[in-house]
Amino acid sequence: KDAESRRNQLMRDMAQLRLQAEVSELEGSLRAGEPVFPPYVLVDDAALCQHLARVRELVATARCILVIPLAVVDSLDMHKKDSPKAREAIRWLETQLRKGNRYIRAQKPKETKTNGQHSVLKKRNRDTWYILELLGCARYLAQQTGTFTGGNQSHTGGNSAQNNVVAVVTGHQWLMAPPLHPALQQVKAAAEQEGVTIDTVQDFGRKWKSILQQQGNG
Repeated sequence: KDAESRRNQLMRDMAQLRLQAEVSELEGSLRAGEPVFPPYVLVDDAALCQHLARVRELVATARCILVIPLAVVDSLDMHKKDSPKAREAIRWLETQLRKGNRYIRAQKPKETKTNGQHSVLKKRNRDTWYILELLGCARYLAQQTGTFTGGNQSHTGGNSAQNNVVAVVTGHQWLMAPPLHPALQQVKAAAEQEGVTIDTVQDFGRKWKSILQQQGNG
């Protein structure tokens, strides 16, 4: 039992170090004084299908790591038969991942705060399951990242847009509306306290374009 808990702790420590290295490398590639996006940006299936050009622009800025949650991969896969946009998004993602673009990657199975118990929801209420999966990944990254970017000036001070470590960028309007499910409301509030922001593609784009312009980088 002890050996198993030591192994689990070691796995957790290694995962945290990997994320730390990922963010440090990202920050190292930015010129001093450049505005720092939240290091991790999660995009959902609607953002990828309806606003692929904007998502590609975001990756091209090389200022954040785009993470594709597994629930989003699942959703794209489900829609690919009858949606040309889903097929286009899948093709683009596959090309980027094959090329080894370091500014984009898929969520790893362990990168989540959900315990899998809500998987029955997937059949009963897919929308609720989907939001819990998205926020589970965002919260995991925020908690792990928050432990080592706390002292970094680009992530501290005031409530500036740059103060958040994870952004969830969605193309679903219903994700922005107050969810009716009380459990969702709770998870969403916890995520926001941990440094997760939830924005539509348009709002996220506007927010960062104005910051880049202020800094003379737009």
